[in-house]
Amino acid sequence: MKKPLLRYNDKNLYLVIANYISNGRLYLGLEDRDGNLYSDITVNLVAFPEYGKNNIFICDDLPKDLVNKLRDKSIIEETIDTIYYDYNKYDVVAVNESKLKKYNSKSYNRYKKYYEDFLKKNTEVNLEEGEKTNEFEK
Repeated sequence: MKKPLLRYNDKNLYLVIANYISNGRLYLGLEDRDGNLYSDITVNLVAFPEYGKNNIFICDDLPKDLVNKLRDKSIIEETIDTIYYDYNKYDVVAVNESKLKKYNSKSYNRYKKYYEDFLKKNTEVNLEEGEKTNEFEK
């Protein structure tokens, strides 16, 4: 049985953990008891790979009180940066992976494996220097 992450607008909400297919990065969302999507937490900004895997871009339309509840639960941590992209403003925040695992370990483990496999498939070997480089892991 899934454990609710938080209560918001008289609903128990559950954490959704997945990957963005284009770059393997972390997707977070909230769903209701029946598995219906309540809200996206993250947005995938592929133009900014330099922020790495432990940071996410918060959806610009996510209510601030819901962002604060996610901080209170230690799912997201400090704001690292703010990005203005395509006429919108996105906060870049750190995620607490141990908390993600606590609330939804099965999905977290699936995310982690997909991300690691994605990085392996997209790692290029520099034959001259023998170094591995990857544009997605900065």
